[in-house]
Amino acid sequence: MFRIAIFVLAGIGLGALLFGGVGGVAAGVGFLALFPLFLLLKIAFVAMIFGVFAGGRRYRGQWPVTDFRPPWRRGRGPGRESSEVKGTSETDRFEEWHRMAHAREEVAGWADEPE
Repeated sequence: MFRIAIFVLAGIGLGALLFGGVGGVAAGVGFLALFPLFLLLKIAFVAMIFGVFAGGRRYRGQWPVTDFRPPWRRGRGPGRESSEVKGTSETDRFEEWHRMAHAREEVAGWADEPE
């Protein structure tokens, strides 16, 4: 009985040595497969750091930023609506408002009356 236990434990030990080594080799091969990805991420990280220091020259004279509107809206003056475009007359704006008022009335007519 004692000899059987020794043989079983010896088999488990040899299996752990052999298959543990195989697992280590598999982990190493997996790391080598991921190495190009890590290299690309490292290059991207260095490029981002370089971009922060080199790209800051574009904004000289604009700091501190007080205009928090998106860049595509910064050209318009403060307080102007997006529908107000340079060169529109008051008559055109009134006609647009009048048309939208009729559209609102029509859409309001589609809704059910509150009970």
